[in-house]
Amino acid sequence: MINSSHIISCIEFDGYSLLMYYVRDHVSKQEFLDAVTVEHLSKCNLCDIRHGYARNVPTGRKGETVMYLCDKGRGAYPITFVDLAGIEIIQ
Repeated sequence: MINSSHIISCIEFDGYSLLMYYVRDHVSKQEFLDAVTVEHLSKCNLCDIRHGYARNVPTGRKGETVMYLCDKGRGAYPITFVDLAGIEIIQ
């Protein structure tokens, strides 16, 4: 079972805009929705939650990586996420 402490925030590379919330692994969309709406989102529906894969790629700066959504494959890990475009965030 996941809760809001498992939710990871993903920001733009420049660090200014929130892009998505995600959790590593494919979990129940309903569980994810319940966890993310507790503290993070006010208007999110089950149809907004997706399963996908991501890969971390080094940026060239020490200890810094960028996460990219990708197809299942070598180096990719499963995620459950919500893309925040068009969703109202609790302030």
